[in-house]
Amino acid sequence: MPELVGALDTTVLVDHGTFDLLDDGGPQHPAADGLGPARWLGTGANAVTVYSPAAWSHVGGLRLEVWDGPPPPEDTWADRQEGAARFDSGLVEVNPLVDGGEDEESLEVEPGAYGVRAYVAGRAELLAIQDEPDADLDGIERYLVQLWPV
Repeated sequence: MPELVGALDTTVLVDHGTFDLLDDGGPQHPAADGLGPARWLGTGANAVTVYSPAAWSHVGGLRLEVWDGPPPPEDTWADRQEGAARFDSGLVEVNPLVDGGEDEESLEVEPGAYGVRAYVAGRAELLAIQDEPDADLDGIERYLVQLWPV
């Protein structure tokens, strides 16, 4: 039975419809072309990009997990997508290009190839209120991103 070996609970700024998990240990190629409502997860070399259909920047909840094998499926989320990524240094940073600064959050993994499974919830609720004046969009959209070595 696979076991959880690390986790990070945080928030992430979804800016211009995306956020990234990046490893600066090598060139970053997230395969983000064609991201949209149907294909909202882009994965590749040193990068994972998640797309949001919201028209406005907002803060979403994020849980990033590292497992020692493929985790059991979660059935309480609205949508799920999968991909594969490679992390050259093993330091996976949350949105370093947007949040910037010296205190970006990160999670360490062993360098190498990983399976990626991402879940999202709250999209319908976010889209339903995003155009309302004075709507607070923060915290409505939530993500779970799981990584495991392959």
